[in-house]
Amino acid sequence: MKILYIHGLSSSGQSSTVATLRRLLPHDTIIAPDLPIDPKEALYVLLQTIKHEHINLIIGSSMGGMLAQKFRGIRKILVNPSFHVSHSMRQKLGTNTFFNPRKDGATEYEITEELCNLYEEIESQQFYNIPDNDIECTIGLFGTYDDTVNCSDEFLQHYTHHYTFNGGHRLDEATIRNSLIPLIATMQHTRVLTITDAEAVQFCVEEWLCLPSNAISLDMHDFHSLATGAQSLIAVQVNGDRFDLQLLTTLSNAIENTPIAGQANAMILYQCQRDDAVFEWMKTDEYATINKKLQSTFQNITWGNYYKDASSNYDASVLVVIAQY
Repeated sequence: MKILYIHGLSSSGQSSTVATLRRLLPHDTIIAPDLPIDPKEALYVLLQTIKHEHINLIIGSSMGGMLAQKFRGIRKILVNPSFHVSHSMRQKLGTNTFFNPRKDGATEYEITEELCNLYEEIESQQFYNIPDNDIECTIGLFGTYDDTVNCSDEFLQHYTHHYTFNGGHRLDEATIRNSLIPLIATMQHTRVLTITDAEAVQFCVEEWLCLPSNAISLDMHDFHSLATGAQSLIAVQVNGDRFDLQLLTTLSNAIENTPIAGQANAMILYQCQRDDAVFEWMKTDEYATINKKLQSTFQNITWGNYYKDASSNYDASVLVVIAQY
């Protein structure tokens, strides 16, 4: 299993917690990057790590717990999460020292009002639209003697799997061995779907892909069929000025040499006012060429029109949903 560990504000990927996890979990891969201090840059680093390393589980500690909570469709353990780290940061304005060494050699960092405002902005949106499946696959682990931060009650307002250990804010080896490792073991047997129900699909289409709400005219059963048994779903929006879908060839090329090539299913949802125009296009050599390429990349492909509006023009906005099994 690949585990992403997200450290706290003044820590790094070279912490004693990371070293202990690697020693106690020799058959798993622990990935622990040093995060930029800017929270938006940190989230970008984490997103790229999750995508490229095919992460199975996230463990976030303190500030790392707040950042981990923002990722949907992946198993998470939040250890003493600091959902409002900006509050404590405002008490530490100026130069601060890192607790652990960092790969870039930095030993200090600056907390400014601007930096606190960036964190506050991130925090204000952290519990937005949590799918039911994320509630089931997110665990909170809290120290009963944590006098640094205590967000236990706030966690329970949004999640249900709440555990405690006899300790404070920072983890020691006994806590990792006796409390954290058993929770990691339970998560190994938990399956996560990125999209599991109509509400999550609607959130994906409206918020993530920024499409209008009336774009969802497709029967949600089609999404459910695609999602059943999937370990993950990836959604990509492709835009063009005409319905030739050449960008799908680029997408196919990108996937061709990845582990999911030949093993994933794709749903290609075009946006067009007239179905008959698409049916005519599907008789052309252009379609035959693109479809042949896609057939070599995916196990199964489903096509469907997901947007009909009499006032709109014929366009080529395409939503591609790829299910990995």
